[in-house]
Amino acid sequence: MRSRQHRRSVRAMWVGWVAVAAMLAACTTTPPSSGPDVTPPVLTLPAAMMRGAPSGDGAVVTFEATAKDKRSGVVPVTCEPASGSLFPIGTTSVSCQAVDTAGNVASGSFDVTVVVDADPPVVTVPASISRPALDASGANVTFVASALDAIDGAVPVTCTPPSGSLFALGATVVDCEAADSAGNVGSAAFTVTVVDSAAPLLDLPAPMSVPGTSAGATVTYEVSAEDAVDGAVPVTCAPPSGSTFALGLTTVSCTAADAAGNTASGTFGVTVVAAPLTGVTSLGSGIDHTCAVMADTSVRCWGRNDYGQLGVGTTTNRSIPTPVPGLSDVVSVRGGALFSCALQAAGTVWCWGRNSDGQLGNGTTDNTTLPHLVMGINNAVDIELGARFACALLATGGVKCWGTGGFGALGNGQGTTSDRYFESIPVEVSGISDATSLAVGGWHACVVLASGGAKCWGQDTYGQLGDHPFIYGQPVWSNVPVDVALADVAAIRAGYDHTCATVASGSLYCWGENGFGQLGNGSTNPNGEINPQLVSDVPGIVELTLEGGSASCVRLADGRTRCWGWSFHGQLGTTTTVNKTPRTMSGYADAVQLSLGASHTCALMADTTVRCTGWNLYGELGDGTNVDRTSAQSVIAE
Repeated sequence: MRSRQHRRSVRAMWVGWVAVAAMLAACTTTPPSSGPDVTPPVLTLPAAMMRGAPSGDGAVVTFEATAKDKRSGVVPVTCEPASGSLFPIGTTSVSCQAVDTAGNVASGSFDVTVVVDADPPVVTVPASISRPALDASGANVTFVASALDAIDGAVPVTCTPPSGSLFALGATVVDCEAADSAGNVGSAAFTVTVVDSAAPLLDLPAPMSVPGTSAGATVTYEVSAEDAVDGAVPVTCAPPSGSTFALGLTTVSCTAADAAGNTASGTFGVTVVAAPLTGVTSLGSGIDHTCAVMADTSVRCWGRNDYGQLGVGTTTNRSIPTPVPGLSDVVSVRGGALFSCALQAAGTVWCWGRNSDGQLGNGTTDNTTLPHLVMGINNAVDIELGARFACALLATGGVKCWGTGGFGALGNGQGTTSDRYFESIPVEVSGISDATSLAVGGWHACVVLASGGAKCWGQDTYGQLGDHPFIYGQPVWSNVPVDVALADVAAIRAGYDHTCATVASGSLYCWGENGFGQLGNGSTNPNGEINPQLVSDVPGIVELTLEGGSASCVRLADGRTRCWGWSFHGQLGTTTTVNKTPRTMSGYADAVQLSLGASHTCALMADTTVRCTGWNLYGELGDGTNVDRTSAQSVIAE
């Protein structure tokens, strides 16, 4: 029973809700169109208007008036005076009316005031504009111009050329105008300048390396420049293409300019590399020059030549190897301070250069720029040169020397520090008959004897004769050979004021002047060392080289070249000026002979070329330049 009664209650409630919804819908539904229309249209009129007239005759004024009715939609509007009428000067009330299809009327009015207007609008334009050109056609330029009239307010502006136009290169005047309702025209102008402000783009070669000779090389190259406005423009370079470039690096500077005067510049390098000198069999270096014996037994020299020490017939320095005329069958060549000598296979000796002390051995003291035969020697097996004297080891085991006898350098029992003694013809060194090798320093000389002993003579200021016990206060020279305090000597070499020797065990000892570490014992002593100093870290010595400087070098069996001593000009391949212990030189791993000058080092390589390092003021590196080097440079062919 309760369930049935409950269902009846819900049904009654549902019927009630439907009735209420119907009543609400009846209240909100638009009245049926069949009912009377008593609502007038909605009239939309302008606000009060002001217009200017060019004269007292008034002005034609246009306006817009509209009306919309709920049932009739848009309905026409009638105004008096009508839009487009001539309105007199002063204020005129415009009355407007709209009638819908039911006859409902809407009406309204607004005022039109006409005043005499002789003032044009004020036109505002940009200041002068400058823009870069994009290409030869110019550039697109945008701008904003406006106009304001006292009567009409903002009015449109027309500009010629319009904003966004393509403007040509140069200055273009833009004229802008604006007219008000009274026909008054305002104008203004400004200038748009399109300029070429971009430099041309240079196209330069990459760094160039070209083969040449000692005279350089003729080098051609291509350069170009492209300008955004002018297109291709000419390029000027120095040195120009087709020029002769000297050996080494030359920087080429190039400049291009467009018609507007914009310039672009750049550089690139041209390196002329000459072919290396080949066919060398042995070397000999003087203070500032070097000579080479060639495979055909001729001689070539380079470097300093102020006394004719190059033997080429002039006193002009040479930075490339130059043939010594008239010499053949040469087996070795040596350099002194300012002179040179060559040994022939027959045992004869030829010398050239400075001869102030008879060091050319030709019986005179006249300098010569060409080789002259040394008198009285026909059986030499080796020659060595000092500062101003020379010695020859003879096939008999004896030694002959010539030139200055100062400090007893000739070893013949004559010569002191106080007299001006020299011999222009070779004289025999006292007591030497079984010498097996010869070494000559600046003012002293040494020999190795067949017995394994060694003897030295000449200057002994720093103990370079090795004849300790050294007694200070005694004469610091000997004009006859004295015994070196070292046994089992295998080889001996002399620097300017120091001496080094290897012994049978393979050890190396040095003694004498040590102000630049040339003894290789890890210290410096400007007073010298009278006792032979052991040099360490030089195992397996193949060649010992001192010659006339303040440095020492050895070639080792493992291929290394190790040097120590003075390297002020990088001649030892280091930036350290004083090297107290041996250091390996880079670039000389395949050297077969070393040759030391005062400030440069040269080496004969396994491939018969020559490399040099160090000072190059006089061209002593033979690379065609006068640039100092701290790394090995190839000596070039003529």
